[in-house]
Amino acid sequence: MGRLEAWLFGGRLPSAILQERLDGPPPLSWYDYGWTAVYLSFFVVPHLAAALLLWWHRRLFWHYVLATLVLFSLALVAFFALPTSPPWLVTEVVPSGHFTEMLRVTEAVLRQLDLPFRLFSDDAKPVTRLGQVRLEPNPIAAMPSIHFAATALLVGPAFRAGRVMASLVIVYTGLMGLALVYLGEHYLLDLLAGGILAAIGWRLVGRWLGGSEPVVPRFSRGDAPGSSPPQLGD
Repeated sequence: MGRLEAWLFGGRLPSAILQERLDGPPPLSWYDYGWTAVYLSFFVVPHLAAALLLWWHRRLFWHYVLATLVLFSLALVAFFALPTSPPWLVTEVVPSGHFTEMLRVTEAVLRQLDLPFRLFSDDAKPVTRLGQVRLEPNPIAAMPSIHFAATALLVGPAFRAGRVMASLVIVYTGLMGLALVYLGEHYLLDLLAGGILAAIGWRLVGRWLGGSEPVVPRFSRGDAPGSSPPQLGD
C-alpha cells in the first residue's frame, strides 16, 4: 500500500508530507495534542451519536446501528483479504522503499501525557502500570480505516437532522481524515476505502428498511398546551 500511494503522490507519502509541512515532531507541538484529541474522539463520538439517536428518533437509531454492523462486517473481510500496516510502520515493513521515517505522533503524545493506556507498539516490555489498556492490538488492520469509516457514517443521520448538523459532521469527518494522515495512522487509500464502506452500509440498510420517515424535533414547539409530544420512530 505504501508503494502504491507513494506512486500516486510523486514518490512521497502524504503522511510524510504533512508532518514535514507542519513541522511535525520531534519535539511535540500544541497541534500534535489537538490532532491526537481528534483521533481519540473516535472512541466516544459514535457512542454518543447512537445514544442521541436512540432518544431522538428510534428508526434512525436502528438504521445507524445496523449500518455500523454491516460496515464492521465488510471491514473484517477486508482485514483478512488485504492486511495492511499503517504509514508509521512503512520503513520497517518496506525497508527497500526508501520512505521517510515517521514518528507515531499519537503514541508519543500518550507517553508524554503519561495516560493509563497505550496504542500498539513493538515494545516487548511487559505492561508495568496497573490498569494500562492497549487501544489497538492489531498493527496490520489499516485497510480500510475504521476510524474514518465510523466517522463518515455519522453523515447519514446528520443530513436528516438539518444543514447545521450536517455541516458540523462533515467538518468533523474532514478533521478526522487529516488527523489520521498527519499522525501516520492511515493512508489516504485507507480513508477512501473506509468512506466507501460507510456509504455501502448506510445505503444497504436504508434499502432493507424501505424508505425513510420525515424527521422533526422530538418535542415540537407548536404543540398545544397539555398535548402529548409526538412519538417518532417507535
